[in-house]
Amino acid sequence: MSVSAGDKNLQLAGLFPATDRDQWKALVAQALGDRDFEKTLVTQTYEGLDLQPIYSQDDGRDAGAATRNAAAFERTANGWEIRQTVDLPDATALGVVLDGLYLDAVRIGFRPGADFAGSAAVILAHLRAQGVADETAQIHFGADPLGALAASGNLPHSLPAARAAMAELAGHSAAHMPQSRAVAVDSSVYHGAGADEVLDLALSIATGVDYLRVMTAAGLTVDQALQEIEFTMAAGVDLFLTVAKLRAVRRLWARIAEASGSVDQQAAKAQLHVTTAERVLAAREPWVNMLRATIGGFAAGIAGADSVSVAAFDLARGVPSDFGRRVARNTQVILQEESGLAEVIDPAGGSWYIDNLTDRMAQAAWSKFQQIEAAGGIAAQLLDGSLQAELAGIWANRERDLAKRRTQLIGVDGRSRC
Repeated sequence: MSVSAGDKNLQLAGLFPATDRDQWKALVAQALGDRDFEKTLVTQTYEGLDLQPIYSQDDGRDAGAATRNAAAFERTANGWEIRQTVDLPDATALGVVLDGLYLDAVRIGFRPGADFAGSAAVILAHLRAQGVADETAQIHFGADPLGALAASGNLPHSLPAARAAMAELAGHSAAHMPQSRAVAVDSSVYHGAGADEVLDLALSIATGVDYLRVMTAAGLTVDQALQEIEFTMAAGVDLFLTVAKLRAVRRLWARIAEASGSVDQQAAKAQLHVTTAERVLAAREPWVNMLRATIGGFAAGIAGADSVSVAAFDLARGVPSDFGRRVARNTQVILQEESGLAEVIDPAGGSWYIDNLTDRMAQAAWSKFQQIEAAGGIAAQLLDGSLQAELAGIWANRERDLAKRRTQLIGVDGRSRC
């Protein structure tokens, strides 16, 4: 049968007989012969999710409006914020010169570690010295006491004192700095230690809930506290798992906001910053890192991140070169301006596979979050070492699979955690 290309009423579907999954499976069984369908065609992930070889409309449930982020595309003409990271991995101290920066026009995010209170005091003093009004300053102070505890194993003061300092900074920001955010929920430390995507997601939500409780106990309203939080999550090289994770965190946080009594829809939306996962970067043959970083940036754009930091391809070797930083920045420019990712809201929406994966990942992470809460919360698990033990177990499984060649690892230095 020939069909004219000029025919505007092409009904190609009508040229083929209707079929269903059972018929498809019967044909697959014939092709597989004695081989088992599950073992041959179904992929099992470290998250405990099974990835099917084919998806249909019956599998794809719309993950909901909460997974989408229209604001990320409406805020600027070019979509998400391109956030350039200053990486000095071998430094033990750093002097930051803020003179000459328009702090009321350029957003600056800090990752100060445990001494976020001292860092914030210096920043606020500089704003006053430069005559920058609090209400126009765009600062992300990065107060993240649990993240600092997880990264270093200790804090300069007690955890209650660190939480109190975080709440005090958040109170100042909520009262005087509407364009700024005080609190960071940065799960990249857990991801770098081997956490799978579901655990990474659950730990982010558990940390956010911990901080939400601390801030509201200190006198902030729920919506004020929500407005002070920015999530930072790592993007690996599994495109679909990463997109599903980043979409799922919005859905879960919207549920937390609703359960907490939020009445401000804007405040209830998760502010999401995405970085390249350091565990996927190679020290040897670093050029391939350009591809890895591009996958992470692409996933962040597809998932509707508010801001993105793409790592320099030579970061694993030490201080990134000027060329490495330029490539990292231009990677995002190409994704925005040439690939047009910023011109579509939720490009992954409607994909049966990704919507199904988002839904299942959200459910699995919510179950894990409930387990964390039942065990006393993320702080309790950090302090008693149970979280560290769980991460070590996951990492051991990865090493075992690499040793037995169940998982392939190509082009990454042995020091990197993939």
